[in-house]
Amino acid sequence: CEDECECECECECEYEDKDIVVYDPLNLSEEEEKERLSFIDEVEKQCKARANKLGLPGVEQQEMAEGICLEMVLIPAQIFKMGSPKKEKARYHDETRHEVTLTKPYYMGKYPVTQEQWELIMGSNPSDTKGAKLPVTNVSWEDCQEFIQKLNVMKDTGYRLPSEAEWEYACRA
Repeated sequence: CEDECECECECECEYEDKDIVVYDPLNLSEEEEKERLSFIDEVEKQCKARANKLGLPGVEQQEMAEGICLEMVLIPAQIFKMGSPKKEKARYHDETRHEVTLTKPYYMGKYPVTQEQWELIMGSNPSDTKGAKLPVTNVSWEDCQEFIQKLNVMKDTGYRLPSEAEWEYACRA
């Protein structure tokens, strides 16, 4: 709901129906979800503190069109262990953990690119399940490169896909 009321009030929200089932891929208990959100809050505080220390904004917003923004989060330079720990589920037997140094901070999308963002830049929406705020799907690496190239021309920016090390560091943070 746009009023962020979580439909507990008497708003004129299209999401008032209490029969809506929300897909929760984590399937967490209420207590686990509270812990998860608390952890996210703490990480966001740490990111803001690091950004302040670097003299950079912790979050950058690029307006693509009226009401459509890309939200980018600062990821600080860091030394980390890349690769799966031996006890991680679905770990490949040939993975080797090794130290990687990210020498420069970088910005990364806080959320996946939405269908409305993709359609604004590319002029079409390849996703099977449609929804403006849903992540775009059915796109290849080449499609993403074309999206970034068009976005960079449109907004005179320097966006790129993250390297494998940047991606893993951000995901494991």
